[in-house]
Amino acid sequence: MRRFVTLLLVAAIAGSGCVPKKEEIIREEVDSRPAVEVLEVGIARLVERGSYFGLLEPAESIIVSAQIGGEVQDVFCDEGDEVAPGKLLLSLDEEPFRIAEEQAAQAQASAAIRVKLLESSIEMERKNIAAGIQQADATVDGAKARLRLVEKGSRPEEKKQARAGREAARAALDSARVEHNRMQSLFDEGAATKQMLDGKTSQLESAQARFEQAEQIYRISVIGAREEDKDATRAGVKQAEAALLRAQAAEDSLAIREQELDAARVQVIQAGLQLEQAQFQRKKTRILSPLKSAASVAMRNIDRGEMAAPGVPLFELLVTDRMTLQLQIPSRDIRFLKRGNKVTVRCIGDDPEASDREAIVGYVGMKANPQNTTFPVELELSNAGGSLRAGQVCEAYPELDEHSLPVVPRPAVLDTEEGKVVMTVVDGVAREAPVELQAVRKGVAAVKSGVTAGTLVIIVGERLVKDGEEVNIVKRHSALTTDAPVEE
Repeated sequence: MRRFVTLLLVAAIAGSGCVPKKEEIIREEVDSRPAVEVLEVGIARLVERGSYFGLLEPAESIIVSAQIGGEVQDVFCDEGDEVAPGKLLLSLDEEPFRIAEEQAAQAQASAAIRVKLLESSIEMERKNIAAGIQQADATVDGAKARLRLVEKGSRPEEKKQARAGREAARAALDSARVEHNRMQSLFDEGAATKQMLDGKTSQLESAQARFEQAEQIYRISVIGAREEDKDATRAGVKQAEAALLRAQAAEDSLAIREQELDAARVQVIQAGLQLEQAQFQRKKTRILSPLKSAASVAMRNIDRGEMAAPGVPLFELLVTDRMTLQLQIPSRDIRFLKRGNKVTVRCIGDDPEASDREAIVGYVGMKANPQNTTFPVELELSNAGGSLRAGQVCEAYPELDEHSLPVVPRPAVLDTEEGKVVMTVVDGVAREAPVELQAVRKGVAAVKSGVTAGTLVIIVGERLVKDGEEVNIVKRHSALTTDAPVEE
C-alpha cells in the first residue's frame, strides 16, 4: 500500500529574521516504503577443494655405499656440495686390487701356455699313434705274406719282390732310428715329453720288426723255408696281430689326454673370469655419483684415512630440482585424484605475497593403509629456484567436486534463530526465504537450496524490512559474475 505524508519545508533566509509567508509553504509527497537495493541471483561454479598436509621429499634420493672394503685415499665432496652426474665422490687405496689383478693375469697366461703345450703334445701323439697303427697293420700283412711264402714256396717274381721289400724295410728302419735318436736328444734336454719319446720308440720297434720280417721273407724265398721257420712265421703273424691291437688300444687312450686338454681349457676360462673379477673390483675403488641428474650432498659419513666397509652408508645424495609432496588421501576423496591432475599447493615458509604453487599428480596408490584406510598420493613440484627443501610441510588443495549453484553476497544472508535466511522481493513485497549454504568463499555464498537463478535478493536494507512488507527498490544490481570459481 502506498502511503503519503505532507512535509512543511521551512526555508530560512539567512540574516533576514523574517517568518515565511503562508503562500511560501511547499507541499511534497514522500514514499514511506523502506528503500532497498536488490541483486538478481546468478549461477556460479562451485569447486569443492580438499585440504591435506604432507611432507616434501626430493624427486630422487640415494644412499651411496662402498661395494668393497678398503682404506679411503681421498674424499672429493662435502655436505651441501652440488655434484654432477658421474662425479667422483671418493677413492679407495687400489694397490691391493692392482696386485690381485696382476696375479689373475699371470694365472690366465700360465693356463693358456699349458693349453698350447697340451695341444701340441696331443697332436704329435695322434700322429705317432696313427703311424704306429699303419705300421702294425703293414707288419700283419707282411707276416701273413711271409707265412704264405714259407708254406707254398716262392716264384721268381716273388723272390724279386722279397728282395725289394727287404731294402724298403731297411730304409724305413734307418729313418725310424734317426727320428728316435733325435727325440731322445730333445727329451734329454727337456724339450719333449715322455709320451713323445715313447711314440718314436714304438715306431723304431715296429720298423725293426718289419725289417726282420722282410729279411726272413727274403731268406725263405731264396733258400726255402724249414719247418721251424714255418712255425716261427706262424708265431710272427700272431705277434704282429697282437701289436696291431696294442696300437689301436693306444688310440683309445688318447681320449684321456683330450679330456686333460678340455680341463686345461676350462682353467683358461676360469682364469679369465678371475681376471675380469679382479679388474671389476679394482674399478670399485672409485666411487662415483650413480645419479643421472645433478644432486646435493645431504650427508657425508667418511673421512680420508678411515676404512670403508661394504654396505656402510658413505653419502646421501638428493635430487632437489624436482620435489614430491607425499599425501594421505581419505577413501571418500581418492576417486577425485587422477594422475596428471593439477593441484594448488602452498608450503609453510613461502612468501605470503607469493602466488600459490602448482603441482601435478604423479602417483595415486592402489592400496589403502589398513590402519587408517588412506591412500598414498604423490604430487610433483618444480623446485627450479631451490626454495623448497626436503622435509618441508606443505598444504595441498586438490579439486574434489564441482557444482553449479546460485550465489549471493554473504552479507545478504541473515542468521536467525530458525536458521539462515535471505530477504527477497516478490511483486514489490519483501519475503523471507530460508536458505541452506553449500560454501562461502571471499564474501560470496553458494546457496544449496532456498533461492533460484533470477530471484531478487535484498542486499542493502535487508535488516530494515520485515516479511510481507512493501519495499521501494531504489537500485537493481546485476547478477554476480566471475571467471574464478567459488571455492569451498
